[in-house]
Parts: sequence; C-alpha cells; structure tokens
Amino acid sequence: MTNIKISIIGFDGLSINQLKYLSKEYRIFNYLWKNSLIRILKSIPPTTPIGWTSLITGVNPAKHGIWGFTKVNIINNAFSYRLVNSYDVKFPRLFEITAIHGLSSIIINYPLTYPLKSIYLKNNTIISDSLLGYKIECYPSTLSIGDISECMNTNIIKKTESIVKISEKLSSKYEWNLLICIFDIPDKIFHKDHSIAFKIREKYREAFNVISDFIKEIKRTCDYLFIISDHGISIYNKWVDPLALLYKSGIFSQENPIRLRILQRIVRIIYGNKLLAPSHLIINKILFSKIFRNIINNNIQLKTLSANKSVFVDVVDPWNTWIIYFKSTRERELAAQILLKYKEWLRVFNVKEYFRGPHKPKAPALLIIPNYDKGIYISLSYSKLFEETNILYKLYGAHHPYGVFLAHGKNIKENSRKFSEYIYPYDLAPTVLSILNLPLPVDSDGRTLPITKTYEPMQHKKCNYKILLKIRKLKKVL
Repeated sequence: MTNIKISIIGFDGLSINQLKYLSKEYRIFNYLWKNSLIRILKSIPPTTPIGWTSLITGVNPAKHGIWGFTKVNIINNAFSYRLVNSYDVKFPRLFEITAIHGLSSIIINYPLTYPLKSIYLKNNTIISDSLLGYKIECYPSTLSIGDISECMNTNIIKKTESIVKISEKLSSKYEWNLLICIFDIPDKIFHKDHSIAFKIREKYREAFNVISDFIKEIKRTCDYLFIISDHGISIYNKWVDPLALLYKSGIFSQENPIRLRILQRIVRIIYGNKLLAPSHLIINKILFSKIFRNIINNNIQLKTLSANKSVFVDVVDPWNTWIIYFKSTRERELAAQILLKYKEWLRVFNVKEYFRGPHKPKAPALLIIPNYDKGIYISLSYSKLFEETNILYKLYGAHHPYGVFLAHGKNIKENSRKFSEYIYPYDLAPTVLSILNLPLPVDSDGRTLPITKTYEPMQHKKCNYKILLKIRKLKKVL
C-alpha cells in the first residue's frame, strides 16, 4: 500500500486572474504561483454539477450522467424534472476507485455526494455537500466533529470557517492518502457582488485568510497538492438569448399581452443601446431587485414555461448550463437551423454528437456555446422580454469556461515545461490515479498528465471493468 498523500483543494468559480490576485495578497498563494504547474482548465459547459462531476470521475457528461442542476425527462408528452443527487452519478468517483484498492480518503463538501447511500463508503471518511443536499450527512456516522450543520450556513465566512475546522480535525485524526476539500467561494460572493470578479473585497478577506492558513498547513503534510476549479467567472458586455431568437423566428407559438409588449420596449431601450451599457450594473440592481424580480417571475417567466411546452432549460441556473431541451427531434433540428444563422454570436451542437457515452439526456437537446472569447454570453432568463432584441448590451457577470488547474509537488514544474496550454476536467482523476500507481476504468476520457517522473499511463486495462461493476452494483435507480 502506498504512503503517498495527495490533497485536492477545490474553489468553485476560481479563475486564473483571481489566483494571480491571491498570489499578491497571501504568501502561500505567492509561493504556489511561483513553484507550481499552473494552467487554464477548460470546462464546457461551465456548470457547477457538470464540472465537479467530470473532475472527480474523469469522464464527460454522457458517461457520468450529470447535465446540470436538474435531471430532465419527457413523461406523457410533457417535460418532467427534478434536482440531481449522488444516485445520478453513473461513473466511479476518484475516491471510490482508491477505496476499492484499499487507500483511505477524506472528502469534505464535494458536490453531489448527497445522499451517501449511493457511494462506496469503505475506506472513505465523508462529509456530504451542501450544493443540492437537503441536509449534511457524514460517514462514519459516529464522527464527533461538532456542529456539522454549519456547513449549510448561508454566511460565506462562517461556512468557510466550519469547512476548514472540520477538515483540520479529520485530517489530523484519520490516516489518509487522499484529502479532497471544496470551497464555495469565490463563486458565491461573485454572484452576490459582480464587482469582485478579479479581486477580493475587504468584507470577504477573513474567509480567504482562513483558507490560506489551511492550505499552508495541508501543504506541509502532503506529497502533492492540487488546486482546481470547476469553471471561471467573468464580466460580459454582450448577451444573446437563443430562446428569444427562436421566439422571434416564430417556430414556437406564444402569447404577447400588452403588459409584455410594454416591458419588451423598456428592455429594448435600456439593454439594446450600447451607449447605456456602462450604467447597466446600477440599472440591474434597480430593475432586478426583489420586488421587480417577484413581478417578473410571477407574470412573465412562469407563463413562458407553461405557454411554450416544446422547450425547456435548467430552472436552477439556465444561463450557465448552455443546454436547451426539446420535446421532439424535429423541434430540435428546426431550432438548430435557426440558431446556426447566428454564428457570429454562438455555436450550436447536438448534445448527443458533442458528448459520447451511454447516459445521454432523455430529451432531445442542443448545446449552445457563446463566443465568450469575444465578450458574448448567453441569457436564458426572461426570454420573452428580449424577443425584440438580438444582442443585449449590458455589463453583467457570469461563469467562464476557463477555470484553474494548479499542481504542486516534487519536480512537477520542471517535468511539465513542455505541456499544452489547456487542461480539461477529465485529466485530474487519471493523473491522481497515475501518481498512486492505480489503474483507470477502461472508459476514462482524460489524459494522464506527465507531471512526475513516475508517470506511467495505465489506461484501457480490461481488469478495470471490475472496479466499475462493483460500484454500479451499489447504485439504486430512483
């Protein structure tokens, strides 16, 4: 059994520019910035459940089965959906594979680990996530680590402090080969305050102080340290709404009451004028206050979903999921023909052709990729309001496909000088397994990154099917 210790620290929404800023503010980040392999991690689509599941499994969504915050199906010729959970992950996670080989892991707040009943628990110490879970679960259930429920706290600083406290207690109490800890920041604070896209405001500094001290201590106890993110974040000045373009084409029927037409005119004046773009951050705070948002949700968005029964988008985070579902293949193809006319703004793909695997969406779907490198993003909220506009000129923040991959350890920086610019989410799990000298499941999509002298790719071994089969037997169909 190996004595190697690997720590994986995850930040939801961390971008390279933010990591660079942290390196100027904290000694530990400065040291890691200068002495580590740092690359852009390209994650498409930049969706939290998809990104974290791809990272921990080493496969694309069509193999692990997660397509967003919701699982969409068509029942009785109508859309049906529910929130995803750990039962929906159809491929072995990294810490399940290591556990089967007798290695011990500590996993804290990793997305889609709730409920724990679906996970191979032997040799694992787990505190489940708070992303979509109704409560926090832990294994073993006899853990005495104080108030675990604090991990559900909506206060970012208190939640961060709680996660660090639990991580420190578990890592000092138990033997481990793999430690995985995920922090919700900077994504959570970014969505609350878009002005912090590339810096950390004073009121959030306390949380990063706690994290930097934690990373400094963890670095001393492990052989290899990875800092990763599921996606980046950015401010965009141009937005295109694919649903609005479809409404405008007339392929979907809809009602246009007078109140809706008046709101459309207002939106067109405010957001369709490039000269007004600098004022949009202020206008957004006014228009999308709680009062205005309640009016919109009650009178527009819900009617859009009920009136248009042929199209569906993720109701939790539609603008960052990039996937549109249709009731029939014919409607999907019609929509693709319309959207392909707007190549200067977006690219359109059949989901089943873009991602290969046995767990494709149950409904026909399109993947819409905006030209994010040109400052263009997707807006799928209040589509009927934007029907009369093509490009929306507004300054607003959202996810970006470019996240962070940082690897630190003996000779890693020297061994990886000749290396491609981008790393993909699928590359983390194969690389960690290679360092631990463990085989990969045969269907893995990622590369084993040549970052250590012990680099030995071990992909496509038939015996690895045994790992997959053992874990699949544990799964229950909901």
